[in-house]
Formats: sequence, structure tokens, C-alpha cells
Amino acid sequence: MEIVVETNSICKPDPRLTFLERASARLTLVEACEMEIEEACDGLVDQCACDREMIARWDRDYPAQPPTKTAKLKEAASTTCDALLWELREYGLRRLKHSPTLHRLSQLSNKQFVDLIAALTRLQANYPKTCSNHLLEKLRGTKWK
Repeated sequence: MEIVVETNSICKPDPRLTFLERASARLTLVEACEMEIEEACDGLVDQCACDREMIARWDRDYPAQPPTKTAKLKEAASTTCDALLWELREYGLRRLKHSPTLHRLSQLSNKQFVDLIAALTRLQANYPKTCSNHLLEKLRGTKWK
């Protein structure tokens, strides 16, 4: 049996849909900071002089904003901070040899780390054996990341 493959010119995709698919894919890459906006626009459409003028006006009137993806700093979950505070309050300095505690400490942002030390300092009056000055000095003097 012979299979005949026939090309049908009627089944060509609509060029407008092709354009939208390509533009959507490039937008996704730009939003993921995998492609620059200039590169995404190159070759997407043929530009005439009037398009270039319109784009230049747009660029002037609406300057590009820095990506917000890189602006947010990583912070540990609040439950991680709570667990650390409880561990160090209950067990003190010896808990710094415990690998899950060390892992939790490495997840803290600088602000969270400062907040942890402040909380332990406030707890010193109620937990003098575990929230010792020695523990606080050790926390301040060690790089956890």
C-alpha cells in the first residue's frame, strides 16, 4: 500500500496566530530574565520608520523598570525562625552542633538573624542557662551561610 502525503495550502496557520504564539513565548522568556526585551523584539515584526519613531516615543515616555524578580531577598519561613528560637532557648549552645539547627541558621536573612539574636537577648532573664552571653557571642561571631 502506498501512502501519499499531500500538502494542503489551505491548512497553513494564520500568520496572526503564529505572531501571537512567538510573542507570547518571547514574553515568557523576558519575564524569566532569560532574554532581553530588545532581543525578544528583534525579528518579531518588520519595522518601518514610523514604527521606530513610535517605539522611541514609548521608550522615552515609559522608561524600562528594573526586574522585580531579583529585588526580593530570600527569607526563611517564619516557622523556621520560631523553631530556631525554641531550640536555642531550650537547649542553648549545645544545639549549635545539631545539623538541622545549622541548616536552619543558614536559611535566615540578615534581618531575621538580627531579630533572632534580639529575641534571645530578651529571653536571657527567663532562661539564663540556655540564652547565655556565650551563645550570643558564638552566634554573632560565626558565618552561618
